[in-house]
Amino acid sequence: VINLEGNNINSAITATLRYDSRNRTFNANRGSAHELRFEHAGLGGDFTFNKTRVTTAWYIPLLGKLTGYWRGQMGYLDDRGKTPDYAKFFLGGVDTVRGVEPKDVSPEEENRDGNTVLVGGEVFVAFNNELHYPIGEELGLVALAFVDVGDLYRNSNDVEIEFDDMVKTVGGGVRWLSPLGPLRLEYGYVFDSGDTNADGGKIEFSMGTKF
Repeated sequence: VINLEGNNINSAITATLRYDSRNRTFNANRGSAHELRFEHAGLGGDFTFNKTRVTTAWYIPLLGKLTGYWRGQMGYLDDRGKTPDYAKFFLGGVDTVRGVEPKDVSPEEENRDGNTVLVGGEVFVAFNNELHYPIGEELGLVALAFVDVGDLYRNSNDVEIEFDDMVKTVGGGVRWLSPLGPLRLEYGYVFDSGDTNADGGKIEFSMGTKF
């Protein structure tokens, strides 16, 4: 924020291509969903960058009512001169690697006031592996166990995707298709910090989020 002191205008356009073959929008147990999102900033504003994010997710029926779920995500930001830190990627949280605080993975640097700040990365990868089991089908209630894996890279020149270097978490939770919308309550714990500073665990909660 300090480095962006003054007035700044972000003029951008975003395009999204999505394919969805799930048998239902929430608590699906078969099918897949894929998304490609591209953002171009530089249409007369102060920032110039291209941002691409790819997601692929698969729902696989297993034994009985048990469902396997796998999702892979990758993001790439092409900095073309001036990119605000908030437009970069930050790893951690309910939509990437659960149980991890973004500050435990994000690159840091000193700003002009001598304070250490999170600056995000230009590339990230994340993989979510889950087992779903309905515990109240008439209520839209599902229990799950998961293992998440991911890493963040400061710039594209630093990308060396090594499984041993990735942060890995394990956990579980419940999801409820409530009258107010979908609710998620999950807990993740870091069992392998890889080459990051991540440790411990945290509760993740969201409302109205797709899953």
